[in-house]
Amino acid sequence: MEVDLVFPQDGQSYAPTPYMPVVFALRNHKLAQYTDPANWTNNDPYFVYTLHDQFAQPGLYNINLDLWWYRCQLSAEGEFYRYKAETHCDCQGASVVFSTKKDGKAIDLTAPVGEQYACSGQALIVDDHPRPLNKTFPWQEGKISNQCVGVSYIAAENFNWTRPCTVKIDVTTAAAIMADVVNVTSTTCAGPNQPSNCPPKSAAYLLAAVAGPACVAAAVGLFQLLV
Repeated sequence: MEVDLVFPQDGQSYAPTPYMPVVFALRNHKLAQYTDPANWTNNDPYFVYTLHDQFAQPGLYNINLDLWWYRCQLSAEGEFYRYKAETHCDCQGASVVFSTKKDGKAIDLTAPVGEQYACSGQALIVDDHPRPLNKTFPWQEGKISNQCVGVSYIAAENFNWTRPCTVKIDVTTAAAIMADVVNVTSTTCAGPNQPSNCPPKSAAYLLAAVAGPACVAAAVGLFQLLV
């Protein structure tokens, strides 16, 4: 399974915004169903995003992708398995540097990516042979799992990347993400502690009209994406 950081893009400059979307693309995401009983869609790649306010001021920023996952580990009895939490950060293969400045380009999640751009990503080997747990494991939202699978990390230099930058965020997904940006920005900018760079109301309404009412719910699954 492959996890790519597809937005923001390395070496690009964007106009400051109160909330910047950070978007990940998951390839072969169906393998995650063996470690978390979530309702995964049939779309591949599968997009996961978060919104961050740390990039609201003009400046140079660096994002490192730190991927956490769970895997099976044989218990002392030798019959059942137990979960073991692991983390690994291949910072050389999962780092993006970008900037925000007043004359930077507006956020466009569907913009094409040039051939010279190198995506940041990580890859895991996830087997498809569930193993019984020695006890049930409580997942998010009260879900219970009684099985697990083996998961191992692939070093960037040993992984045959399938041109991750060919991943495109479709118009519907982009509209859903930007609608969330508009909603969060509008709510924050209407509150008592408004950020200094809140957009004019007319600009917010225009963006909302373009984005439309679409929404998206993204399940993170077997790992947590930390930026």
